[in-house]
Amino acid sequence: MRLAHFGGGVPFLGYAFSPGMGNYAPRTWQWLSEHGYRDAIIRLWGSPALPSSPAQYVTDLRDAIGNAIGAKMGVALQIENEPNLEREAIGSAAFAAWALAVVAELRNAFPTCKIISPPIAQDAPNSVEWRQAMLPVVAQCDYL
Repeated sequence: MRLAHFGGGVPFLGYAFSPGMGNYAPRTWQWLSEHGYRDAIIRLWGSPALPSSPAQYVTDLRDAIGNAIGAKMGVALQIENEPNLEREAIGSAAFAAWALAVVAELRNAFPTCKIISPPIAQDAPNSVEWRQAMLPVVAQCDYL
C-alpha cells in the first residue's frame, strides 16, 4: 500500500555510518520516495573513535546524506545517538563542543536540511550532566 494514499506518509528513519557501513544506496532512497515517503530522518554515526575534526565527520557522511537529498526527500539529520552512553569516555563538555562544531559544518554543507540534537539516554546515571552540557547544541538545532 502506498503511504501517499494516506497523505504522504511518515518520516523514514535511515542510518548513515562513517566510513560507509550501513549507508543506503541512491536506489533505496529513490524507492522510498516513489512509495510515498517524503521525509527522512538520517541518524549519523561516526567511527567508534570520533574523527579528529567535525569537518571530517561531515565529509565522511556526505554521500549518504546526499543520496537522500537527491531522491527529493525532506531530510533531517540527527547527530549521533545517546552519546552519554556511546561516547561517555569523551566526556560531556568535549562531546558538546565537538557536536556544536558539527552543527555548523552540517549547516554549511547541507543548508536545506534540518538538524536534530543528539538524544540523551534519559535513564543513565549521567543523563543530567549530559543534558546540561548539551544545552548550547540543542539551542543551535531545529529539533530536540
